[in-house]
Amino acid sequence: RLTVATGPKPRTLNIAPIALRMGPVSSALDQPIDFDASARINGRARLTARGTATTAPAGTVRLSIRDLPLAEMAALGPPLPVAVKAGTLAVDGTAKFGGKAPSFDGRMGVAGLDIAGPDGNRLLAWRNLDVSGIRATPARLAIARISFDRAQSQIIISPNRSINVMDAAGIPTSDDTPET
Repeated sequence: RLTVATGPKPRTLNIAPIALRMGPVSSALDQPIDFDASARINGRARLTARGTATTAPAGTVRLSIRDLPLAEMAALGPPLPVAVKAGTLAVDGTAKFGGKAPSFDGRMGVAGLDIAGPDGNRLLAWRNLDVSGIRATPARLAIARISFDRAQSQIIISPNRSINVMDAAGIPTSDDTPET
């Protein structure tokens, strides 16, 4: 159990059962170690990671996340100007560490997203978002395909040229941008 007190009410994240297998392990510390880990999060989401690691900060990890509840994860963080009411995250890919730079190749999706704005009204929602062909490094992000199913948004442009989505995200409008 992990309890996080970021607001008026502490939130608990249950991570159980956790399984970890490692090996073979050599007395030569520079040899890679294979590992296979899995866990359930809040009895619903499933996380698996398989790969190799070394004593140097290097390795390859095959990562899979299924049904991670976004509303429960958002509740663990600091208060936001928007409310994540529903949605689940799925990620599949390979992360590499060491060498030139860390990288990630894979795909991700968000199903059943529902976000309310500061006024409590629906700001953004969709049935499914699928992002495939992700290739990410610290210097570059490439995405081969993005698809939405039943996307909805309520975008309001105010007389002062502010946009509710930008306001909710904390992005200043051109009138609010400080002069340099």
